[in-house]
Amino acid sequence: MDCLSCSNKYCKSKGADCSSLHDLSVDIYKSPENKRIYENADNLVADGKAGSLSRLNEIIEFCRSQNYKKVSIAYCFSMEKEAFSLKKILESNYIKTESVRCTFNGFRENEILGN
Repeated sequence: MDCLSCSNKYCKSKGADCSSLHDLSVDIYKSPENKRIYENADNLVADGKAGSLSRLNEIIEFCRSQNYKKVSIAYCFSMEKEAFSLKKILESNYIKTESVRCTFNGFRENEILGN
């Protein structure tokens, strides 16, 4: 699947099922554990907020709609400054954070990839 490379966008314009996974996808979205998440995400759009909020503000609003009191930030070491800024913003909006860096516990790529 590579939606970014698609030029016809028939899924949007004609409701086409380009992956033959439509029915399975609908079933997954409708499952009890996913339906509330989907509804709350959709409400951000339906309430006219689509395009009016920054991605960060969308995340904050979504956390509020889900009643999330705590989230985790996963980040790469090279993005530590940005992760710290995100932590401050989330916590100023009463969302507690935990964080984990890609080198957590001293992991190195070659240990996992075998290089």
